[in-house]
Amino acid sequence: MALDCILCQPFAFWSSLAYLISGIFLHYQIQNPTLESRYWIRAIVVVTFASFFAHASFTNLALAIDMAAIIVLTGFIHFPRYISDRNLRIRTSLFLVLFTLISGTLFLVPLDLWVPLTFLFFTVSAFHLWRKTPVALHKEKGFILSMVIYGLSFCFFIFDKEPWLCGIKYFPYGHTIWHLGSALTTYLFGRWYFVELPKKI
Repeated sequence: MALDCILCQPFAFWSSLAYLISGIFLHYQIQNPTLESRYWIRAIVVVTFASFFAHASFTNLALAIDMAAIIVLTGFIHFPRYISDRNLRIRTSLFLVLFTLISGTLFLVPLDLWVPLTFLFFTVSAFHLWRKTPVALHKEKGFILSMVIYGLSFCFFIFDKEPWLCGIKYFPYGHTIWHLGSALTTYLFGRWYFVELPKKI
């Protein structure tokens, strides 16, 4: 499929850098990296480049890979807290298979199902986090702040589907704000989960 443009959505493309910046900041704040935290940082990098690809080309395949990257990032929470590095090669292979399967599934199903499927996975992950984390989440300020920002940012993601916003290419619009807000969420959540939470448990 030929591309209609080299950089279809410039502001959405460049605002994707916010993910990489959040990952770099978080990387230097984590004092004792674990396999779980390394996965989170690397998944942020994957999200960055998937978003670059999606908003440069704006093809269905690129958009499916972008959405799959978000699901894979969210999926880190399903890791056990302590994992041996001995099977890292096997786990890396499983990660690649999972990423490919999710991308392929999203590519094949109607676009209208992408957000509900992603929201379903996010809900399952949130429930797993609630069961997995030995603290009262409603009392954790870092967690609450990250979720509030995520929720507000997701509203702009939804509004971006509206005709009066989705056709804009050369000015900041809803999806740009989604990138900035969700990137801030990845940083705040990561700082809470990998820096603040270990001090309490």
